[in-house]
Amino acid sequence: MTRQPLPARRQSRTRTLTWKDDNLIHVFELTVGFNDRGEVREIFANSPKIRNQVKAQIDDALVVFSRALQFGDSIAEIAASLGREGIDADSPAASIYGLMARAAVEIETEEGPTVAVPTSAPASGETTSPLAGAYLVLQAAHEALLDIVNPLLSMDEADIAGIYHENQAVYDTIKSLQRSVIPLQSGETISDASARHALRLAQQKEA
Repeated sequence: MTRQPLPARRQSRTRTLTWKDDNLIHVFELTVGFNDRGEVREIFANSPKIRNQVKAQIDDALVVFSRALQFGDSIAEIAASLGREGIDADSPAASIYGLMARAAVEIETEEGPTVAVPTSAPASGETTSPLAGAYLVLQAAHEALLDIVNPLLSMDEADIAGIYHENQAVYDTIKSLQRSVIPLQSGETISDASARHALRLAQQKEA
């Protein structure tokens, strides 16, 4: 099986974990990254208080975890294959790696469905409209474009005027973007943004 690339823009969740080892208590943050189906496909941890050698071992182990996940293993399979008997009665797993794997399973179970990218399956006897597919592609392209041009959209007239004297072509491009690109608000679709933009233009005409 080939490695499954992760989406460039992906959801992640972080949880604080505690591990007791030789009367030492390690507190660290575990972060998992999801693919578009809401499955955990990368894991990493961070703690400024964990010793350098221990931190290096954790980092290396999580690289192996992440690569296994991206080559088709599930986090549930990895967690099930690790030792389950804790060092003492208070230990939820045999090792810190088992603790992290089990925590990642819990995060995937709880958060995976909420971060999965929704897909609309056609009903029986129906076919997916090419227009609907094109709409999704257009919306994704629009969001990607905003990541690039948002700094330009927020420039005030004084900043733009300064650019005019240096490069009129760049000035014209920025002004054109500010007139034509409709920023998407959180959770908003293109049609929602278009309706909001049309309403704003109508209000400006009435004023």
